[in-house]
Amino acid sequence: MVTKSEHNKIAFVLDHDLKEYRIPFFNHLAKCGYKLSVFHTGNYSSDRIDFDICKVSSVKVMGFEYRKLPNFNGYDTVVHMQNIRILNLWFLTMNPFRRFKIIHWGIGVSSGNGLKKQNKAIIFLRQILCFFSDATILYSSYPISYYNSRLNEKLFVANNTVHSPLSQNSSVFNKEYFIFIGSLNSRKGLLDLIDAYNNYTLNVDKTNLLKLMIVGDGPLMSTLVAKVSELDLENYVIFKGMISDDVEKKSLFEKAVMSISPQQAGLSVLESFSYGVPCLVYENAISGGEHLNVKNYETGFRVKNKKQLYYIMLKMSSSRALSVYMGNRAYNFYHSNRSISGMAQPFISLFNGEC
Repeated sequence: MVTKSEHNKIAFVLDHDLKEYRIPFFNHLAKCGYKLSVFHTGNYSSDRIDFDICKVSSVKVMGFEYRKLPNFNGYDTVVHMQNIRILNLWFLTMNPFRRFKIIHWGIGVSSGNGLKKQNKAIIFLRQILCFFSDATILYSSYPISYYNSRLNEKLFVANNTVHSPLSQNSSVFNKEYFIFIGSLNSRKGLLDLIDAYNNYTLNVDKTNLLKLMIVGDGPLMSTLVAKVSELDLENYVIFKGMISDDVEKKSLFEKAVMSISPQQAGLSVLESFSYGVPCLVYENAISGGEHLNVKNYETGFRVKNKKQLYYIMLKMSSSRALSVYMGNRAYNFYHSNRSISGMAQPFISLFNGEC
């Protein structure tokens, strides 16, 4: 229970447009009693929010961005996304006259080529920022090893997650397909998924054959449809289009034996877990750390390539007990370790001066 939040003014400065999946997190903080303002460059509007939304303009400056932000000296704490290309992050952090606490929030390392590929110069810059900040909150514990140990007292972890309003454990339900859910682009490894699935259909016992459900839309759609046609898989691969309705998503997850997102793994991992659906990702997936929630033979599989992906498809088709076991583990992990309230707690502790 928050006891020090009254009149505590908090500003969040995002490095992207405000996304729908973040609303429950900000609403949770607002309901704890904080006067919350979220600054972003988009046009989001909703009647389901308990905080203030402030649209700001942005100017491009030689590969960097500058946001036209207000004077924050009337706030108690400013939380700024840890995007080193946004000049305001530097100005706010280094300002010797600021009267507010500055907290950085983000992945903590670069993620564009997988978390293991890091530029030493960029890591050094992140450490400078961390040193001058009051605290840095990370999406996962993974980046901590990249920071000097003398900065550990400033590093906190708020495991990135997503609210799933209709969460249920569907691990024991009848399963009909593997599922991919997300935008259809070249970064996701969807061509690998189609190739692996094709190999699967050629070798699986037909009494155990599961279909492949692809939920989403994007620039790769026509390429995927053509690939499926070329491999004569039209009767086995289902393109569902983009779905945002929670009731419809719940009905889709109920029949999914496993969620697959090979080369890019984000919050869809946690959403899958919330329905008791284990997840498969590549070990080097582009991710903010969400793929690290996948533990082999516990909450899913982390594999190296499409050959291993194909083998896991065969295994999941033939072992119902394994599917149920991992589905239960995934569901329990989500509710025990990745709730919105759990994600919010490190922020609350810092806002209240408890750490």
